Amino acid sequence: MAISRRSLVFFVVFVFLVQLELAAAATFVEPPYETPAPRNREGKCYRSVTETTRWCGKQVLLSLLTGDVHITKDCCQVLRRVGDPACSVNIFCASIA
Repeated sequence: MAISRRSLVFFVVFVFLVQLELAAAATFVEPPYETPAPRNREGKCYRSVTETTRWCGKQVLLSLLTGDVHITKDCCQVLRRVGDPACSVNIFCASIA
């Protein structure tokens, strides 16, 4: 029983498409977990970072991440205007006149 040329071409194309599908399925990596959306926009220090100037928000973030509080007097004035009492950085600003 001889295989026709047309059947052979269909077979080769089918095998190629199956291999392509397997390769595509193997390269898809599902993320380990969903990134949670911010639930509480009034949470700790949210306003102190988002409603201030960029340089002051950077000082607040660095202080919160590293634990070393290096906030300038100008930034403390900006933070007082924002009025975010939940942020612990404001406690350190209270000592700056």
